Amino acid sequence: MFVTLFFVKEPDFEAAKKLDDEYRMKVIAKRGVYFDEGLRPCMTEAKAFDSLRYEIWVIHGISFISALWREIFDSKMNTIGQLMRGFEMIVMLAYFYTFISCLLHFSTWFIAGGDLDEIKKTIWNGGGEHDIETLKAFDLVKPDFFDPHNMDLWGGKMLEWFLLEILVFLFYIIGMKILMLKSRFYNIGTDMSR
Repeated sequence: MFVTLFFVKEPDFEAAKKLDDEYRMKVIAKRGVYFDEGLRPCMTEAKAFDSLRYEIWVIHGISFISALWREIFDSKMNTIGQLMRGFEMIVMLAYFYTFISCLLHFSTWFIAGGDLDEIKKTIWNGGGEHDIETLKAFDLVKPDFFDPHNMDLWGGKMLEWFLLEILVFLFYIIGMKILMLKSRFYNIGTDMSR
C-alpha cells in the first residue's frame, strides 16, 4: 500500500482552481455583485484529499516499520520491545483516524453522487472549513465540481484509493475476528499446567 500510493493519480490543484474561478463568476453573475475572492470550495476539498493521501502514506510507512520490528524481535520483552508495542498501538489509533477520514470523503463524494443537499450536510456536519458565505453561494448556484463527472478532473483517483483503504481496513478487522473466534474453539500451544 505504501509503494502503490506513489502511482495513484493525485488531486489536480490547477483544475480545482479553474473550477473555483468558473464557479465564482457564475455566483457573481447570478448575484450581480462582486463575490469573495476567497471562495475556493473545490480547492479546499482537493487539499483535503491531498492531505489525507499524505497522512495515509505516512501511516502505512510507520505501520510497516513497527510490524517488521514486531516480526523480527517479537520474543524479546526488553524495554525497547515494550516501547515498540506501545508505539504500534498509537499507530493503530492513527490508522483508525485515517479510516474514518476515508469514510467521510467516500460517503461525501461517491455515495452522495453530486446531490448538493447531501454533500452540504456531510461537509458542514463533518467539520468542513467552509463558511456561511460559501453556504449562501451554494444555495445560489450549484458548483460544477459537485458533478461526479468533474470529480476526475480535480480529485484524481483518490476516491478509488479511499475505497481500497476502507476495504483493506475491513478485511483487517474481519481477519482479527476470525482469529479470535478460532482461538475460542481451538487450543493453541501446549498446556504446561500438568
